[in-house]
Amino acid sequence: MKKVLRVVTEIIIGFILAMIIDFVMIWVGYYHFYGAHLNHLNVNILGLSTYVIRRTGDAVSGISNNHNMMILSVICSILMVVIGETFFWFHRKSKTKK
Repeated sequence: MKKVLRVVTEIIIGFILAMIIDFVMIWVGYYHFYGAHLNHLNVNILGLSTYVIRRTGDAVSGISNNHNMMILSVICSILMVVIGETFFWFHRKSKTKK
């Protein structure tokens, strides 16, 4: 039960990390969009288009690509589980040597 709780926690941390990455990259995208006076900008993360910013006349709108955001969340969650379990494996291995 302890291991299941640890893995679920690692997955949740991965989703939170992906949301933070999305937030920061979209914010940087808007900053670049307004600074460079662009009409269209794709926000890409790891080659995935996660957000599109468009200017239509005076109005600026953004459209999220939820499918690619979900793929980023899954990638971050898998990485967090692999990193976390590797850390705990080394930690447990070093405890048994002492």
